[in-house]
Amino acid sequence: MTPPIGQSDARGRSPSVGAGLQTVAAVGLLAIAAARCLVSEVPFRSAQFPDLGELSRVSFAVAILSVATLWALGGALAGTLRVRGAALAVMILAFAAWALAAAWNASDRRSALDGWLEQATLLLAGWLALQLFSEPRRWRLLLAVLAGALVLASVKSLWQVAVEIPERIRDFDLHRAERLAQFGAIEGSIEAQLFENRLRDPTPTGYFAALANLFASALLVLTAATAGLAADRIAVARSRRRTGDASREPWQIDTALLSGVLLAAAALAGAVVLVLTRSRGGILAGSVAFAAAVIVVPLRRRLAAHWRRWLLVVATAFLAGVAAVVAYGIRFDRLPTKTMTFRWYYWTASAEIVRENPLLGAGPANFDSAYLRHRRPAAEEAVKMPHNVLAHAPAQFGIPGGALYLAILVWMLAAAVRPRGPQLDEPPAPRGARSIWAALGVVLAAALFARLVLARTMIDANLAVLDALLPAVVLAAGLALGAWAAGLLGPDGTPRGELARAILACGLGAFVLHNMVEFGLWAPATAMLFWLGAGACAAQGPGRSWLLTRWRWPVVLAALAAAVAAGAVLARPVCARSLLTLQAREPDSPLPAAERFRLAEQAARSDPLDPLSAMDAAKLALEAAADPARRAAMVGRAVFWAREATQRDPLDFATHRLLSEVLFAAGDPAFLDALARAVELNPQDMRLRMDYAERLLERGQKAQAADQLRRVRDTNDRQRQAIPDAMQQLQPNELARLRRLADRAGLP
Repeated sequence: MTPPIGQSDARGRSPSVGAGLQTVAAVGLLAIAAARCLVSEVPFRSAQFPDLGELSRVSFAVAILSVATLWALGGALAGTLRVRGAALAVMILAFAAWALAAAWNASDRRSALDGWLEQATLLLAGWLALQLFSEPRRWRLLLAVLAGALVLASVKSLWQVAVEIPERIRDFDLHRAERLAQFGAIEGSIEAQLFENRLRDPTPTGYFAALANLFASALLVLTAATAGLAADRIAVARSRRRTGDASREPWQIDTALLSGVLLAAAALAGAVVLVLTRSRGGILAGSVAFAAAVIVVPLRRRLAAHWRRWLLVVATAFLAGVAAVVAYGIRFDRLPTKTMTFRWYYWTASAEIVRENPLLGAGPANFDSAYLRHRRPAAEEAVKMPHNVLAHAPAQFGIPGGALYLAILVWMLAAAVRPRGPQLDEPPAPRGARSIWAALGVVLAAALFARLVLARTMIDANLAVLDALLPAVVLAAGLALGAWAAGLLGPDGTPRGELARAILACGLGAFVLHNMVEFGLWAPATAMLFWLGAGACAAQGPGRSWLLTRWRWPVVLAALAAAVAAGAVLARPVCARSLLTLQAREPDSPLPAAERFRLAEQAARSDPLDPLSAMDAAKLALEAAADPARRAAMVGRAVFWAREATQRDPLDFATHRLLSEVLFAAGDPAFLDALARAVELNPQDMRLRMDYAERLLERGQKAQAADQLRRVRDTNDRQRQAIPDAMQQLQPNELARLRRLADRAGLP
């Protein structure tokens, strides 16, 4: 007999409380996904632009672990913890263990541990979605949240195209010198050219860190979910029309049809925005998703009868396409277009990284420095990601870890399209419009908090209104529309979600296809959308369920221990250091140089693994050394922290270059050795080599300088031959400098 609400039986079980906690866990996952869509998180750290992005990443990771604790506690209180996808859980645990070993072996351990925690918890989010969203109302709530996120993304993008981008370009034209100075770029430099090109880019990016390709990846999932919910709602209206609804007057509007049409319009707006992003890979993947949906939806029952066969056909076609691309690349050492040729260079460098360390790879979030060591002369960009999941996984985690990651991806995609069978006897989610409004309120509050605090819009009242409060109003309207269409706010025709699952699965497949040329699976917001959608789709299918009774409390304790450990060991130092770094490097800070150095030094001490904070301390110590009375002491501190940075990340050329600059300021002749090490770690950087050649000439080492200048010429010639309009090749002023240095070195 079920005990009354809020009471336990003789064994301490409380099914209603347990079900309520698991519903809270499901809402928590949705709140995290919505909040991440409003924060410009990227899967790497920037030394140039300190922000709260890293703090956001570790905080959301701990939040996902907390959601896992709530889910486990809910099952324990209910008396039985129901677990689906046990094999998937084992693979995720094995991957987490291997990826942790890869992170500890990485050169930059702070970035690696951040990346490890992020990827492990994103996979956990997908597995939790498999546990939490099989219940029909939770499934429809997920679709409603994704639809609301698309409404906000579409409105934001259209506003960007109509207002923000033209205003940004006009402002740059009027204040060109000032804007370049704020960016730290010199007129005529490659940095200035890149900055101007990005600023004049007319493509909308939503809230995705000015990266249109990542935004396109998110749109693939959001648009598919919204289109699927619209199709289900329209199907309800058609069913009413066929059967006849005697209670409806002829003059009354069919609200099912109206909500379906409104959502279809939102999905169409998402498709238009996808085209506006000019992401060729995203547009192609979206076209594939649309074509697949056109085939799958009308034939879904016939395809379901032989789903394994058709899944094998799709997998074979995909692998054949990959093989064709690789064969073309090997044959011609390039791919048909300029952008694809760039990517071929990234992928071949990734293969070299795997060859260098096949077991553990470069480590999570350590691809960028490893890539520079293996970058070929014709490759112009110093990229952070290889833009291909098949290359990125083994490059980060080694062959075993990469294979585990890809196996998890394949398992989840297969489960997402597995035909529906007998559904599990799930405890019902709380019913009634009040509980739905409460859930939507939590999602909205999380998104608003993230935009105000983590995106730092609250620092200015006007910015808070325009870039946080108004978007929150739009999101609220989108969430209400989605919940209405999902049949969560009343008895007005409840959609089953069958079409939504089929169309969303097509969008998820398109997302993975886009990840053959992009890195959406590694960016927190887009990856969260994918894993959440994939897990929820998988939850709609059949699957064996394990019932844990005796072991349910140990699982709760393990989940709680993981959340506490992640917060105390990984998130706490990141939090302390991030806040101190922001104070030390805040633009237009009124603090004197000595005080800013003190804050930077405190930040560097608060996180002993972080090389960037040590570099900040060294740079600010040099600034403080402008005071003659403090010069000797500050230069000494700069040397200390620059050396500390090289120890914290010995394979990053930037740490050694900074050490060279600091040692030069200190009058230490070892500066030349440090600069030589920087060149060794980034051999294709022509400007770095010219700096090294100039220092060699100052020391009278003409022969060595001439050798460096020959390599600069060779790299520049290769770039120009491979890609005539490559932006990274030497500019006219730099070519003039090269000729002057060559004359001094006696190089013809």
